[in-house]
Amino acid sequence: MFPHVGWGGIPMPQVFHEHYRVYQIAMKAGKEDKEKGDKIILPSSAFERLAQMDISYPMQFELMNTSVSPPRTTHVGVLEFTANEGQCFVPYWIMENLGFAGKGTDEGGIVSVKNVTLPLATFLKF
Repeated sequence: MFPHVGWGGIPMPQVFHEHYRVYQIAMKAGKEDKEKGDKIILPSSAFERLAQMDISYPMQFELMNTSVSPPRTTHVGVLEFTANEGQCFVPYWIMENLGFAGKGTDEGGIVSVKNVTLPLATFLKF
């Protein structure tokens, strides 16, 4: 009846935007084979919040590293919601692109995770 209004008339936020410590997905037991993909693992609390929001599916997220200048961003999907609270598991190649891995960097940096709706592609050129 009223969009974006929860029980008791309390407005529900429609943008999921959180910050997590980022680690490579190979550190998560049994997920070593997911290193070549483009999906991340988030905590269950993220799913609980997202499930109460009016978002588009499949779930898509923007990852951003604001600790580098200029900030680096990329877009990913979600594999599952089994990470520990405050942690996000990401394939190593994405960590490298965001500046969280490689020479002179430490794992456990802070990544910004925001849900987005990306437009469908209408043209592809080879």
